[in-house]
Amino acid sequence: MTTGSAPLNGLSASNVTRDKGETRFELTREANLARERLVATIVQLERRGERLLDWRSQMRRHSKHLAAIAGAVVASLSLALGVAVYRSRKRSRERPRERVRALARWWRYPERIASPPPPVLGGAWGLAVALTKLATAFVAKSKSEKSRSLGKFLLPPASSNKA
Repeated sequence: MTTGSAPLNGLSASNVTRDKGETRFELTREANLARERLVATIVQLERRGERLLDWRSQMRRHSKHLAAIAGAVVASLSLALGVAVYRSRKRSRERPRERVRALARWWRYPERIASPPPPVLGGAWGLAVALTKLATAFVAKSKSEKSRSLGKFLLPPASSNKA
């Protein structure tokens, strides 16, 4: 070390000599303490990262939300299936009347005989998708309220020193 170097923590290179073994010991002790704090912080961050990426623990932790989403999906799909079955049965009951109307239309307006049938599952699937999105938005809203409290653990603590 040269004598013209910049001071380190109030110590210049000329202060760190063999005569001052105590000063060198203090610097080594401070460096070891800082190293231990850094290692502890890194270990804690690794544990948090593993905990956040472990899908089994996430499933256990958010089981209520997953059950709510699964319930909403099942309910919307069963509703969509019920609507499709209802429309199918209604159409089969009205089929003889529609045939009579088609013959009357054909007799009066031969160019209108080929009218397209109503969609079978289009509306039911649209309803299922809309209900699923609504349930997902509801669960996301409830999770966002929890994430505010989770932010305390993810963000560093604010300093309590107020001048």
